[in-house]
Amino acid sequence: MNTRSSKQDKLVSTRPIRRSSPRKTQSSRRTKAIVIDSDSEDDRVVEVKETEEKVTQEFNLASCPLPCREAQFVDILSFLESNLKLSSSGCMYVSGVPGTGKTVVVKAVLEALENTHSKYKKRKTDFKILYINGLTLSAPNRIWKRFYNELNPSQKSRLTPDVARQKLKLYFEKDHEPVILVIDELDQILDKQQAILYNLLDWTVHPSNLFSLICIFNTMHLPESVLTMRNASRMGMARCAFPPYTHDELTIIVKRAIGTSESEKLNEAMSLLARKVAAISGDARRALEIAKRTLEIVKTKSSSGNSSVVVAVGEAFKELFSSPKIEAVKHCTNLEKMVLRSILGELQSSGAEETKVINVIKSVTSSAPYEGWFFF
Repeated sequence: MNTRSSKQDKLVSTRPIRRSSPRKTQSSRRTKAIVIDSDSEDDRVVEVKETEEKVTQEFNLASCPLPCREAQFVDILSFLESNLKLSSSGCMYVSGVPGTGKTVVVKAVLEALENTHSKYKKRKTDFKILYINGLTLSAPNRIWKRFYNELNPSQKSRLTPDVARQKLKLYFEKDHEPVILVIDELDQILDKQQAILYNLLDWTVHPSNLFSLICIFNTMHLPESVLTMRNASRMGMARCAFPPYTHDELTIIVKRAIGTSESEKLNEAMSLLARKVAAISGDARRALEIAKRTLEIVKTKSSSGNSSVVVAVGEAFKELFSSPKIEAVKHCTNLEKMVLRSILGELQSSGAEETKVINVIKSVTSSAPYEGWFFF
């Protein structure tokens, strides 16, 4: 008993020694440093929120050209406004299936941003806006020449892509105006090593470069599934997703395009049209095409007295969804359809526009037994 009590006394006596003054001072210093860092982050968050509120008040969402896309309009605009206000750099990835308004909204943001700055400053904007569509490039490395020539329109010259990239690097190292670059169809500049995208993203990492990059592509998970680790990490987490239009949103878009009508049958037909398109793809362009064709069919048959709007919607769907390609797929054999499904699955899983034949063969051979096909 005496031994145990002596051990406990020793333990109790050593506790005050462990809480020595130097360690307390060191911990307080660490706590103070953490507080300073958190304050700086809170200040930046507050500044970004103030920018979003200012953007919402100034534009009042009147500059957004598409209905039901006001949230995406404000997100992209506040991202660019915060970079300009804080003299910083950054990258935002804009994704969504075709026909959801990505390019239209981004271009509207750029136009509204430029008009607002010139309105308040009563002079030309003190930043440069560039837009490059990847489909217009004959090769991925051609983006350097296009980038440099549009950045310096008065000094257009015949440069090789490597020379243009070096000149762009020197441009960002010197004092310059902020630059906003929008790259549409991002997959068109992805080479095997993804070095082109790496150089662009690396410029956005340094705030002193004053470089804002907006990348547009159809696949939402491109950074995680296709990009290399170094590119995915530099792209950051600034994302703006354009989901497919819902039934209610497509109804609003179609009715706004064709105008309001007192006919209940026409309103029901447009609602049916929106429901069908929303179930297939949610593509607003396709919904407007079908609505336009429906009105043409109704106008043509109105003279004969057989102008059912619902029937006209069905006929418009058949015309637009009965292309030669669709008819060819419908008449494919079961094996051919299985190959097409395997190709589609590989493209969707990778997020790329092309895939290797060996991957398709592996997918077909693995799924064939489940569909009654056996290969030896």
